[in-house]
Amino acid sequence: MSNARRSSPRGAGLYAVVSIGLTIGFCACLCGCGAKSRPLDELQYWNGFTGPDGNITEPLIRDFQAASGLRVEVQKMPWSTYFDKLIAAIAAGDPPDLFVLHFSELAAYAEMGALLPLDDLVDADDSFVPHADRIESVWDRCMYEERRYGVPLDVHMLGLYYNKDLFDRAGLPYPSETEPITGDELIALAKALNVDEDGDGEPDIWGFTFGGAPFRNFSSLLWQFGGDLLSPGLDEVTIDSPAGHAALQWMVDCVEKHGISPQPEGLDTWQHFLQGRVALFTEGCWVLNGIKQNAKFRWGVAPLFVAGEQPAVWASGHVLCLSRNLPEARRANALRLMRYLSDTGVTWSTSGMIPARHSQITDPTFQADALLRPFVAQLDHVRFEPDSPVGIELRDRYEQSIVTALTGLAPVDVALDRAASRMRRVLAWWEE
Repeated sequence: MSNARRSSPRGAGLYAVVSIGLTIGFCACLCGCGAKSRPLDELQYWNGFTGPDGNITEPLIRDFQAASGLRVEVQKMPWSTYFDKLIAAIAAGDPPDLFVLHFSELAAYAEMGALLPLDDLVDADDSFVPHADRIESVWDRCMYEERRYGVPLDVHMLGLYYNKDLFDRAGLPYPSETEPITGDELIALAKALNVDEDGDGEPDIWGFTFGGAPFRNFSSLLWQFGGDLLSPGLDEVTIDSPAGHAALQWMVDCVEKHGISPQPEGLDTWQHFLQGRVALFTEGCWVLNGIKQNAKFRWGVAPLFVAGEQPAVWASGHVLCLSRNLPEARRANALRLMRYLSDTGVTWSTSGMIPARHSQITDPTFQADALLRPFVAQLDHVRFEPDSPVGIELRDRYEQSIVTALTGLAPVDVALDRAASRMRRVLAWWEE
């Protein structure tokens, strides 16, 4: 995952399911195998790894080609355009053999009939990856309606980044790399780290800010306060529960009541942190390499703080999928590449991602990277977005409302009412 603010566009969900689902069966019949006359020893692999993660992918693929004698054509493109091109290829009956999705997109693509079920190929026995080596919660998230449609390449989640130089200047101890601080502790730290250099009453160095996409921060807090976006059956919107109000109010209070965080509108948190203008901020493990390359100060990472009654942290993952119309003669080769990418999880973790296998988490090479420890420490508390075919649309609807509360354009209760109403309209449309 490159340092993008959004992990997927709206095109990966609701409207794609309808329009592509109606055409995919026709295209499969029209195009036969669903791949236009590629040799059996040639594979197409599509992904959105255009950042530092792409630099790690390239030598892995070269090594695979040398060892297997197969040819792999890799198509890398930004996530912002990736899904439109992938859907167009599926609709044209010429999808790539192997491609990457995020967990949140899996249900939509499974629903539209674009993915090859992998139960018999991956889960029948231990020959693919031993079941005991699989991090169960991560591998289970690659299922939809009790069928396996993907193999996890990794899992990635939020953490709490901090500027050690600013902590030293304020005489404050660093957060633990394995134990999360509480919400109250975060607020106290951030107040002590606020610095008003010109005396105008507004911090020039902010103690804390929410980084990245608002939905990741809000959903983490929602789960911490005991709530959820949808009911267990995924058929009722529950974002406007008391837990939802508590989560959003906590975020708003960081801006309006405690004065430790600026309003997010127009704020480039990433640049502010690199410039030493923010002491603590939330972001995913995928920015580790970017900070390593660009920060001119000492810094560290801690687990996400716990403001509610229980630890919980938003997480997702990259999932490897096979095209449903992949010719059977090429399936063995595609599975070979999929297995190889799973087996090289320790090397892939240098992109900042966390492997999806126990043996790789305990590998000495992986464990030697201290910056990954705060993320591994959260594995028992990761939570994933609902595996709904309209999950991306639901996210878009509620995130818009979250931003209106954080920017002071709407009170918390009004923002959540609007979010719930918009989400219910999406569910009602889908259920029809």
